[in-house]
Amino acid sequence: MPMSHAINSCICLDVPKALDMIRKIRDSAETQIQKLADCKKNIEQGLSTVSHKASMTRMELWAHEQQEMQEACKKFEKKRTAIFKKVQNLLLSREVACFTLEDNEDEDDEDDEEE
Repeated sequence: MPMSHAINSCICLDVPKALDMIRKIRDSAETQIQKLADCKKNIEQGLSTVSHKASMTRMELWAHEQQEMQEACKKFEKKRTAIFKKVQNLLLSREVACFTLEDNEDEDDEDDEEE
């Protein structure tokens, strides 16, 4: 059923919660479609840029590739470090520490039973 029919049905049936939900879905879909359109535009611009870069000399292209690789590595390292810090903080949190202690006690009990 097209979105407009669903909205009209909700209005006629007087179901405001369903109407709100359909509007939220519609708005979300429109937002995602706009993001995809922007992404397509960026890709097209990137392809245009790539075509221009293809005319560079081999040395310029190599230097550009090296710079791009270094920037990508820096971004990756920043993200990796941030994620590692989050994981480390999670592992050091009280909730996880308590959970870990309980696990260790269970393992100790199992070891005692085996002996």
